[in-house]
Amino acid sequence: KSGCPTCKMDEFSVFPDKRLQRSLYAYRVRCSHKNDGCQWTSQLGELDKHLNENPKLSEQLSGCKFTEIECQHCTHLFQRRYISAHETAECAQRPFTCDYCKDYESTYEDVGTNHWLQCPFYPVSCPNKCGDNPKRQNLEDHVSKDCPLTVVNCDFHYAGCEVQ
Repeated sequence: KSGCPTCKMDEFSVFPDKRLQRSLYAYRVRCSHKNDGCQWTSQLGELDKHLNENPKLSEQLSGCKFTEIECQHCTHLFQRRYISAHETAECAQRPFTCDYCKDYESTYEDVGTNHWLQCPFYPVSCPNKCGDNPKRQNLEDHVSKDCPLTVVNCDFHYAGCEVQ
């Protein structure tokens, strides 16, 4: 056990020195992200609020724009100034609903790599390369009835005519 070398006591009464704390918190400081471009300068006591390093979701966008925070979908770190664009338009793990059928809900990555390969409302290229992009569920009808490049037999094909 280690105690006080003078009085040999093992327990101590410790209390914060409020006067010293007020004095320290009054010092003017710069943001720790100054080298990244942050121009913030204020009292040391305001630094934690400015940095807001572990924000609640509702407070995610307040604080230093250069502080790195975690994406709520993929857990990668981004500077606060970039997090909104990432979470709403770039993150592969963001929630996403299929634009075509309006039914399937998953992540952007799952919808784009799995669902769209089978979605009946997804537009597909005409195999005849006519330039039309019918819905997957309408492709057969398009090719058999609407496509101007579908090869059709002569009306007299039943009689042996081989003109197409």
